[in-house]
Amino acid sequence: MADVMRRTLLALVILCSFGPLHAGASKELAPLLQAAEAGDAEAQYTLAATLYHGGSAEQAVGWLKKATERKHPKAWRLLGDFHAKGLVAKGKADVREAASCYQKAAALGDAAAMAKLSECYFEGRGVGRSSFSGVKWLRAAADAGDRGAARLLAMRLAEGDAVARDPAEAYRWMIVGTEGFGPGLWEVRLAEYRAKVPTSQRKASEEAARKDRERQAGGR
Repeated sequence: MADVMRRTLLALVILCSFGPLHAGASKELAPLLQAAEAGDAEAQYTLAATLYHGGSAEQAVGWLKKATERKHPKAWRLLGDFHAKGLVAKGKADVREAASCYQKAAALGDAAAMAKLSECYFEGRGVGRSSFSGVKWLRAAADAGDRGAARLLAMRLAEGDAVARDPAEAYRWMIVGTEGFGPGLWEVRLAEYRAKVPTSQRKASEEAARKDRERQAGGR
């Protein structure tokens, strides 16, 4: 884990120092490139992300595909983003391939990919429109630790949007989704959700949220 963090930090330093990649960055990327060429999936993904943000999307695609061969979940997710943006097929977006990549990343446990897959199902983008599958993957994303998904799930539960209305569950997921947020809009929203829950059910929702956060923190 420490080695992964070191490589990621190196990539960030390179981006901050050089901006779009050019010859001056090649030497700095050498250790990352060496690890990627040796078959390190995390290095391959980090190199791809670095190349992409440095303006070399075409080179990034090759390294992403190598990382996906080693079942790297974030690589599958980013490759899905590339397909959605038309960065793989010469400017032509491929929403079916994007959804397929998100599906693969989600199957490997990537929470952000689960959230993206949920959007695909709700919007019928690359897959058949299905509120059932949209809610299924939104719940999975929230349960896996995606806080944005937790907030979206809370809002759907509060409004009865494609799912049975449940104020207590909405409150639970809004707690999870706003953890660590300071004073502001979400604090007000959380108070509103709490007020809609019968007093007899609030403690149960808060306890469930506490366990969710502990479980998610333990799995990082």
